[in-house]
Amino acid sequence: MIVALGVIVHQHTDGWTWESHWLLVTKYFARRQVIYSGAQIESNTDLWAIKNSFMIDGYHLGEAFSHQSSLREQVARTVANSLELQLCRDYANTWKHFNRNSNARVALHLGGR
Repeated sequence: MIVALGVIVHQHTDGWTWESHWLLVTKYFARRQVIYSGAQIESNTDLWAIKNSFMIDGYHLGEAFSHQSSLREQVARTVANSLELQLCRDYANTWKHFNRNSNARVALHLGGR
């Protein structure tokens, strides 16, 4: 953010760095492992929040890599060849827009797997 003559100008920075997303993904994955190993939780809300954050940050980790021009094509190929990453993509986009849009394709494949 830059302040000039009392005017605030926001600069787009292409989102968080991949390192930030990596820290979040590993944090949520570790917490998920604790829950699945039998740790007591007060409610399913904890598990829901962990799963939600893991899938969203998992997709955004790859998206952060795609902002590096040297990795853009490799990331696109990797997502195109991974049903799991496509599921994370569709989940993240559905969560962001609060509805399934025409780009949500993975759910159609899950039933036939």
